[in-house]
Amino acid sequence: QALFDATRSARSSNGLSSSELRRIADDWLRTEVQRLFDSDFLSLSQQQREEKAHDAELDEADLLSSDGGVPWAQRLAQRLMETEGISPDWKDETAHRLTELLLRNGVKLARARRDAFRGNLASSHATTLPEIPSLPSPPSSPLPLGPLLDKWEAVLAGKMKTRQVDTYLSDLRALSVRIPTVEQLRTKNLQEHLELDLHGASANTVVRKFSAYKKFWRYLVSHEIVSIDADPFPRVNTPAKRDSLKREAWTPEQVCELWREAHCRKLTALANVIRISAFTGGRVEAICSLRRRSIRIDRGIMTIHFSDKTDAGHRDVPVHRCLRPLIDDLLADASQPDDFLIAVTATNKHGERSTGIGKQFGRMKKNLGYGRELVFHSLRHTVATMLDQAETPTGIMEAILGHKHTGETRSRYSKGSLPEARLKWLTKALRYPDRDFMTSTIRT
Repeated sequence: QALFDATRSARSSNGLSSSELRRIADDWLRTEVQRLFDSDFLSLSQQQREEKAHDAELDEADLLSSDGGVPWAQRLAQRLMETEGISPDWKDETAHRLTELLLRNGVKLARARRDAFRGNLASSHATTLPEIPSLPSPPSSPLPLGPLLDKWEAVLAGKMKTRQVDTYLSDLRALSVRIPTVEQLRTKNLQEHLELDLHGASANTVVRKFSAYKKFWRYLVSHEIVSIDADPFPRVNTPAKRDSLKREAWTPEQVCELWREAHCRKLTALANVIRISAFTGGRVEAICSLRRRSIRIDRGIMTIHFSDKTDAGHRDVPVHRCLRPLIDDLLADASQPDDFLIAVTATNKHGERSTGIGKQFGRMKKNLGYGRELVFHSLRHTVATMLDQAETPTGIMEAILGHKHTGETRSRYSKGSLPEARLKWLTKALRYPDRDFMTSTIRT
């Protein structure tokens, strides 16, 4: 009963404040220390004092273990709160906070007993006790992942592209359906989720999702929501990966077939995008984002300025002589808003203009009997293949396709090739078997 005498004055019908909790825990500790020194422990023999000191060390070790200390502190906290006339609610932070304070003070008491029995504490009124290391946090209410994902989204918004942020969040929200709380982010649960979610997934998908999971975990660690030592990923076995689908290049004949099919379907914008890509190697979004100001004159040569995903992707590609009539017509068309060269009906939520064009292309090539290994991006493979087969110098190919220069001399010192050289190799390499494709312009 003496353990609770110091706490009777802190009674409150509305619960306990943080300062009251701290005072209760500290008063309990002082009462117990005072009781220790009021006892006649110095009359014990040296062997008896050493045995009691050893017992105190065992008590300390037990308190520092999660399966020993936390239950003891919870029972003591419950008794103290009941003495205060408050019914403990373990869904409330108050009970957990008092448990943590009592656990820490319990370890301090065990150390004080050890030192006293060994004659290391000279004062009979111990006011300063040894500091203890960080202890395991007592159990708390489950922390849902949903609100944390919302906060993480705000952090990523200024650092990554919107599409990549959406992809990461989509992967993690799928994870949160099976693993809804932080406490459940453990190796076993993560392994079960991955085996279900990533079974048969491609290698690229596995890498992407693991990247999202690990970035989110690092966010939790940086905000001290989880311990860095609790990382579940090193012990997770990656599910078997399906080999990534290898993209193939369209043949020059197939490129002409695609263009003619778009022409027959009266998909003017799609047909124009196919021709521009076939003569420049441009990506679909980069082509759909071209404006009038993207057409430039460099050393007397008309070029198309592409603004792509990387620094190397920002490049000027000379206009092939067979593409010049189409570019002239697009420049003369004053009906497009915001000076865009390619007419599109709408953009997606990321502001990308190529979504509709991409869907049209996908349906069209499927109806022609082509599979997943051939996509719009395969046109870049076609251009790269034709340039390579024409024995185009590597530096020229990299400049046309927007790839990072290889070799230290070109990457560090060279300022790039001349437009005349790029136009020469484009004209030599890009020859298609359909005469109309080489000369015609589709008009609305």
